[in-house]
Amino acid sequence: MRSIEISTDNHFIDDLQNHTAISICVVKEHWDAYSQQAAWSRALVTRLDLAGGELKIHGATIRGQLLRDLAADLYRYQCRVNRDGFSIRRDSANGEYRRLNEMFPWYKYGVTPRFETPWDRLELSNDRKVIVDSSGAKAEVEGMRRREEELRREIGEKIRDLKEKEREWKGKEEELRREIGDNVRDLEEKEEEVRERDGKLKEKECEWEKKEAELNRKIEERDRVLEEKEGALKKKDRAIQGLKNALAALTEP
Repeated sequence: MRSIEISTDNHFIDDLQNHTAISICVVKEHWDAYSQQAAWSRALVTRLDLAGGELKIHGATIRGQLLRDLAADLYRYQCRVNRDGFSIRRDSANGEYRRLNEMFPWYKYGVTPRFETPWDRLELSNDRKVIVDSSGAKAEVEGMRRREEELRREIGEKIRDLKEKEREWKGKEEELRREIGDNVRDLEEKEEEVRERDGKLKEKECEWEKKEAELNRKIEERDRVLEEKEGALKKKDRAIQGLKNALAALTEP
């Protein structure tokens, strides 16, 4: 995989219009002589194939589908763009390059421009130098930087709020864990009490079963004794009756 890093502001990226590669061009002097097509052709630094290539800008890496999307955007806008989003477009009528006021949407590719070299609002022609304006463009960039600082502060505050909420949730989570742990221990203790009661009930049941068996045994023993006594009484009754019969026979005339 080939990797190219755009490390200076005077490097411009362009689609080669064959949708297979992009070109990286550089001017002879920094922020000077962005002019004729011939100058661009002579200043061609290199080309980067879309297949297997990657482009590094301000710490972001563009590869694969993002790199193909970048080439498609450059072809659609018909412009060349540097790493901070400043763009020029070739005028088809006279072949001159003109400065575009719209910034290139680098955010779509994860690139954060730094705006280290602001441009003014002048158009770029083949005999006009680009001037770094010390008032309008600089004020605009300063405003963007202030807005960036405000956004950073807002993001910092939101991050602090999120961290505070995270600490609160962690505290609540820990409290819930303790409460759940207490409830679990209570349930375990109650289960142990129920098991102890079940054990005692089983012991009582065993005792009652033993007592019932002993009572049944005694009842059976009593019935047996009563039967024996009843049999003995019947035997005595028969003996007495026999004696009575014998006595009656003796006393008859």
